[in-house]
Amino acid sequence: MAQLSMVAGWQLLRSFRDVEERANKIGLKFAASKYSGMEFDTIALVPLDEHLPVYNREAEVFQGTLQDISSWIRGVEWSRNYDNLMMSKNDEKRETAERKYQQRELLKTIRDGKREEKSVKP
Repeated sequence: MAQLSMVAGWQLLRSFRDVEERANKIGLKFAASKYSGMEFDTIALVPLDEHLPVYNREAEVFQGTLQDISSWIRGVEWSRNYDNLMMSKNDEKRETAERKYQQRELLKTIRDGKREEKSVKP
């Protein structure tokens, strides 16, 4: 029975390290949350760079449980991948790239005379 609990603890440690590594890749690190009250399982993400001014270093970019932080980082990674796919670095370029894609699809629909329905599988 002790071996089973050690395995469960090991999985939690692995997921913690995985999320911590992903946070470091986007320039953030784990810290104790200063504004969470008495919730003991709350972790904060703060900027990684020590060369930032103190008021920036101590800012909590996000706070939540390990699961919340993992989901938030996944969203940031998805957004960055989407921007790289669209070759955009700001909102204006992103909107332009999306508009160009929509126009290409519209021209394709007009040219072919039919519209392809793309289904998204859950």
